[in-house]
Amino acid sequence: DQKSTTVSSPKPRSFPNYWKPKRIDQKKFWFFTVPVAEEACEDNEEQDGDAKAVPKRAPLEHAHVEMEQINFTLEAGDSSVPVPLLFMQILMNAEASGWSSALQASADLSLQMSYYNEALSVWEPVIEPVEVSTDNWSPWNLKMTVKGRNKMDPLDTRPGMDIKIEADDILNLTVTKSFLSLLNKVSETFAHAANQISPPTTRQLPGSSAFLVLNETGIIIKLTDTDTLQVSENGEELEAPHGRFIDLRMNKEAAAMAAESQDKERLSSNQVELGADLRINLLDTVRNLKIGRAGKVAIPLPKKSDGGKQWKIIADTSIENGRRLITFTSHVNVTNHLDVPMELYSKNNTNLDLFGTVAPGETLNLVVPLLFSATGEIYFRPANDKCEVSFESVTWHQFSHQMRQVIRCDLSEDTTQGYFFEAVVLEEKVREGVDKETEVYSLHLYPPLQFHNILPFPITFEIPVAMDLLQGESIQLNMVPGHRMRLWASYLGEMYSLDMTIPEEKQDLQVVALNTDTGSSELLLGIHWSTEHGDLKAYLYAPFWLVNNTSMTLKHMESEYAVKHLPDDNPLILPFPSTDFTRKKKSRVLVDEAGAWSEEFPLDTVGNPARITCKGKDRDFELTVDIKLCQSGLTKIVTFCPFYLVSNLGKWDMQVREDGQSTWVDVPAEKVPVNFGQRGHTMEPLPSNEMAFFTWDSVTEDRIMHVGV
Repeated sequence: DQKSTTVSSPKPRSFPNYWKPKRIDQKKFWFFTVPVAEEACEDNEEQDGDAKAVPKRAPLEHAHVEMEQINFTLEAGDSSVPVPLLFMQILMNAEASGWSSALQASADLSLQMSYYNEALSVWEPVIEPVEVSTDNWSPWNLKMTVKGRNKMDPLDTRPGMDIKIEADDILNLTVTKSFLSLLNKVSETFAHAANQISPPTTRQLPGSSAFLVLNETGIIIKLTDTDTLQVSENGEELEAPHGRFIDLRMNKEAAAMAAESQDKERLSSNQVELGADLRINLLDTVRNLKIGRAGKVAIPLPKKSDGGKQWKIIADTSIENGRRLITFTSHVNVTNHLDVPMELYSKNNTNLDLFGTVAPGETLNLVVPLLFSATGEIYFRPANDKCEVSFESVTWHQFSHQMRQVIRCDLSEDTTQGYFFEAVVLEEKVREGVDKETEVYSLHLYPPLQFHNILPFPITFEIPVAMDLLQGESIQLNMVPGHRMRLWASYLGEMYSLDMTIPEEKQDLQVVALNTDTGSSELLLGIHWSTEHGDLKAYLYAPFWLVNNTSMTLKHMESEYAVKHLPDDNPLILPFPSTDFTRKKKSRVLVDEAGAWSEEFPLDTVGNPARITCKGKDRDFELTVDIKLCQSGLTKIVTFCPFYLVSNLGKWDMQVREDGQSTWVDVPAEKVPVNFGQRGHTMEPLPSNEMAFFTWDSVTEDRIMHVGV
């Protein structure tokens, strides 16, 4: 007899409320129970059977941990000249007892932190100490106490563990500008190390002593021993000629005291600055200088120029690689920002004496004997055979009144043409004596005009030079006020030209008109003139860029001006409607030709996306208008996109359609890992074949969408 067999297919089990969070009862799971260790001991039973049993007593347990001092020091530089950066001191004292039965523990943590201010040669606090009494300070202290329930006593109903952390005093953190500068330097150094990038190389100074002298005055300076500095082995005067480094060593006693002071006073409120006395002989006059802090001081000399100006030099103390460099210079230096080397001359009667040649990007300190001429005039000449010495000159006697001046050097082959640049003066006040101040001047040589094209399309120069300037690029133009400039721009099939003269008095923002040859159309753009960083810059810009991310044709209208915006024509510029900058900028947009214009919305509101609705023939179109400010701060980028966006982060292509619509839209899968994260949690990539748990409340939207896979 054959028996019929029935094969039933397995059915998937149902797990209702699987994703619903549930509270876990720890008593039902053995692995939540932590066994308590028992002491290995012997119980001496009473010989008398009638005697009562002795109750268990808790074992005697006690631990004491004390760390009198933990010092953490961060230094830079090499072993010969280490540069201290940060210092932190920690003191800890902890005790614990009865951890097998009733835990009793306490801990004290004292913390203090300082950083080294190189400019002042002192340690400044970051975590402030606490003032106990007058001139009596102690580190900031943190206390912790832990009390546990007695496991031997079943009647003890206290919490299983009671932890208390407290501080008697407020934690005061001091963050200064110099500390932030130090943190930036440390972070950049560690970032270079992490990326295996060599840090920028610094100037290699000769010797290894803490003090170094450089003479750039053009006169001989004689150095003499003092109580703290040793100039020579035999105690004689040492000449410091122009352009040479002189290594100065501290006396053994002074060096030992300085090292001991630096070690002991890292956390002290009363510190002694690292300094030394320097004695110099200038023009048979002896001067004593206190060096240590970074800064500048003026030293008058016993001599006057033919113009009646008192000679003087500047002692500039700077910190380089933890060493103090004392540079003696004149009160005028010149920095070259041009692309050609420049020769500088001093006029002595009818003769021109050469100061020197300053290379591009370099600085030249002008020597004192040539600087203190009768008129204090300085002449210029490009270091080539193409130009002559400048006809104009600058005089440092007038630097306080004339801070900017255009200089022209005639071309050797054609004196009707010239090479132009601007001389810009920066003034600094330095101390002279006890209660006087004097001026130090930095003369910067800049190109006359730096023109920047920050339009989204290229422009073509015709005058003064024929060349194309791409979007986002800049060019140096040999132009000064009164010169003519002409350029062309192709936009929306039209050629617009700008023909203007560089104005003498420049407005911060200026509206210029670009016109077609026929005069049928006009494009109002803006020019921003800026001397914020010393040189003169001109930025040609449009006030608004329009970006169409809707895949539909839009129309924009500002006042009575309407423009058509195709989806592939990005970005589109919106010019100024008039020369009035104070007018509020508003616009409207149209999606469907048969529909209606949207309500007006402002174009000046940056950072808050807006939702607008455009009436169509058969439906309404909802758009998001997002306005962001460009890096230049002159142009606003206005982006139009659908209010609802669908992004497929899965592994398969999908199709979506809106409720009530019949058209399906393909949404291809992105070739990136899926980003997953619940609300309030960090987004993390989810690789293939792995699971992630979430709630539907975290991902659903009010909009109903149909998805097909």
